[in-house]
Amino acid sequence: MVLAAAALLGHFKIIEPDVFWHLRTGQVILETGRLLRVNLFSAIYPDNPWHNLEWLHQVVLAAAYNLGGWGGVAILKSALVTATAAVSFTLS
Repeated sequence: MVLAAAALLGHFKIIEPDVFWHLRTGQVILETGRLLRVNLFSAIYPDNPWHNLEWLHQVVLAAAYNLGGWGGVAILKSALVTATAAVSFTLS
């Protein structure tokens, strides 16, 4: 029952305002096969050195989107919330 509740909680709307930026960054990483070293999306400082600490999240997000669109992202989110709840429940 706890895992079913976690799966439902993970299915809520994505309201993160930067989700499109993260998604596009992940797609660029997947397309080029390398991490971005400069900020491609800045109109003010386009060549500013950038240390992207969220690259793995962005790649996984882009892969989920490429496989299933926004439905794939929703499934990924639900799976991550359910897995987190399962680990927490197991360890407690």
